[in-house]
Amino acid sequence: MLVTVATLLPTACAVFDAFAPTGAARNVSWLVAADTCMAPGDRSAFAVTLLVNDVPLPQQRVRIDNSDTTIVTLTPTADTLVAVNQGTALLTIQLIHSTIGADAPDTAVMVHVRPGAVCGFP
Repeated sequence: MLVTVATLLPTACAVFDAFAPTGAARNVSWLVAADTCMAPGDRSAFAVTLLVNDVPLPQQRVRIDNSDTTIVTLTPTADTLVAVNQGTALLTIQLIHSTIGADAPDTAVMVHVRPGAVCGFP
């Protein structure tokens, strides 16, 4: 039984750290993996990860707002972007609620849909 308690102690410390109040050392940010230049008809993997002090915090509930679903859409599981028509859409990502005890800043990803996926940026 002692071995089990000793094994659970580091996990418990990590859980308590996740619930700790925010402070100057707490750094909350997003990692968004997505294509930002696509051609109509393209499909691309889409993933959003919340980072706390640069450590991924998996399975957080997020809300993804799409400025124009006629340009790009997300599959119902929100793991794939689908380019529909030419244009530009803004995907805004917001944390719904979390165990981190801090507010995560909203973030946004601009997705450009162009013929042949040619996106020349100045």
